[in-house]
Amino acid sequence: MALARCAAVVYQERVERAKTVQQLLFAGKYDEVIAASHRRDSLAPAEAAVVLGAYAFSGRMDEAVALFRLYGRDGDADFSEAARFYLVAGYCHAGDVKRAATLIHRAPNPAWTPTQRFYAAQAHGLVSFFRGRMVRSAKAARLALEAAVASKFIYGQMLAHDLRASALAAMGRLGASQRLWDAARELAGALGLARNAASIGCSQLVVMVTADPHDIELDARLEARLLAGDVSYFAERHGWTTLAMARSLRGETTGAEHAIAKAASISLASNDLRARVRWLVASAYVRRFRGAAPRTCGVAGRGLCAG
Repeated sequence: MALARCAAVVYQERVERAKTVQQLLFAGKYDEVIAASHRRDSLAPAEAAVVLGAYAFSGRMDEAVALFRLYGRDGDADFSEAARFYLVAGYCHAGDVKRAATLIHRAPNPAWTPTQRFYAAQAHGLVSFFRGRMVRSAKAARLALEAAVASKFIYGQMLAHDLRASALAAMGRLGASQRLWDAARELAGALGLARNAASIGCSQLVVMVTADPHDIELDARLEARLLAGDVSYFAERHGWTTLAMARSLRGETTGAEHAIAKAASISLASNDLRARVRWLVASAYVRRFRGAAPRTCGVAGRGLCAG
């Protein structure tokens, strides 16, 4: 009896530890998650999935894969589905969609819990989005949202809204996308995730500036959002490259060069091909509209070949 109580206490402690590091992950404090794992002799599967996520979101994919192979052998479904999602997100943001696609399921498993269904559907939606299949991505995001609601996984609801908003925006449905992003920001605020809320707001402004690059007020709002320093480095770099392109189109050479320099100053993982391509395209715009067209293709071409 005493042994059973002791086991129950240990289990509860592990659950609470997993929740604590999960909150750090959700808040974007990846270095803290990784540092905390170094102080532990061993990790429970739920904790290992969170640490794996921190590695993946930091661009340290080799370490994330190592954890997946180590803990995936135990057959823990909660670990497996969460870990797969984090790996998919990491590979997609690094531009390796082909590898991400190898991790998604081709059909749902009837035995999955709602939380496991969320991770599987969200991973599928991410791969579809980065492949340019926006209709599929939006549908998968809706399924992910339904699963997150069923499991009362508010962070999952936020991610599903964000993904579906991104897919709809890419299809030109700007009004619907803005409403979904508003909902995602509200959820982030409810969770106390100020950085996530700010990053989502940045995504909204990026879409608006892209749709109307000649709107000076939108330009100023996006720049203010970026200078506040409270968005993710992915959102920050994307924001500055968007401003560089918009300002180039308006003939504001100095402002465009300032924006592209700010984007270049943000260090991302060396394997983030997608961010590199964005920067190269924006650089091509800046060169083209300041009268340096002959070198534009060469700059972009060299970067793409290097990736």
